[in-house]
Amino acid sequence: MSVPDPMETEQRLERLERALRRQRRWLGAAGLALAGALSLGAARAQEAAAPEVPVHEALRARRIDVVDADGRVTCTLTTELQEGRAGAGLLVLRNRAGVSVCRLGSSQGHGALSLHHASGPVACSVGAYADGGSVDLFGPEDTSPSRLWTEGGAGELVLAGGGRVKLRNDDASGVALTSDPEGELQTAVSLGD
Repeated sequence: MSVPDPMETEQRLERLERALRRQRRWLGAAGLALAGALSLGAARAQEAAAPEVPVHEALRARRIDVVDADGRVTCTLTTELQEGRAGAGLLVLRNRAGVSVCRLGSSQGHGALSLHHASGPVACSVGAYADGGSVDLFGPEDTSPSRLWTEGGAGELVLAGGGRVKLRNDDASGVALTSDPEGELQTAVSLGD
């Protein structure tokens, strides 16, 4: 048997050490790749488990109530106008006390918008009808409204409880009218000229 050459043994040892270093590098890189793949897979699994809010092309309902964080209804979209009467549509906005403060609705042949006092009574309403329209202003006790309306080409302004009206043109000419609490004309004054 021959004795191995010490130079040859040293070269073999260096080759083995280099191969071991390469193997460690590859194992380290493979470990990092595996850890990355596992974390990416976990992130995708978590994404898949998270509830996704669906987007619908259409939503059909007879009534939708929108609630705030405390569960109070703040907005209602419905087809019911009042006391079970069906209409074409109604949007109701409520204040924090739950009182209706704005209503936008439509029904047979007309549309209307009403704004309410914080306690509930109507303060102002605007209506559009097939042959005209109206604007009504109410007092705090929901009394007879002061009304501006048109119908079939004619118009009228009615002031509840008496009042004063000024009608002016661009050149400041016009007329001022006053009425008593029964609505009878008291004075008519020409403006400008």
